[in-house]
Amino acid sequence: MLLHEFKEERWRGSPPNVCIGLMSDVCALISRSELETALGGYLIYGTNDDVLDYIGVWGARKVSRFHQMLRSRGATLDATSGRPPNTRMKVKWVRYLTKPRNDQAPICALP
Repeated sequence: MLLHEFKEERWRGSPPNVCIGLMSDVCALISRSELETALGGYLIYGTNDDVLDYIGVWGARKVSRFHQMLRSRGATLDATSGRPPNTRMKVKWVRYLTKPRNDQAPICALP
């Protein structure tokens, strides 16, 4: 499975590490709800012509756990440095804006 790893320069502050793979390949092994539960969210990138979609995570620790999840499900990973050509972020799904205390209801998630 080919994964693209790069720094997302368009975010404010320190640019996070991002790792994305083709949505069809990743979602064959890990569902979006599993990514949300295990890693706290996911990113969806798409090509400018909307032909290909990619899904992945941000942050060095999440990227490492993402790799572990994929390997544990039988994926052979091949990582390349850099964003796929002609792609842009389409969706950033975050489970919680802040981590709720045990007695608090979760804060609204971002679409």
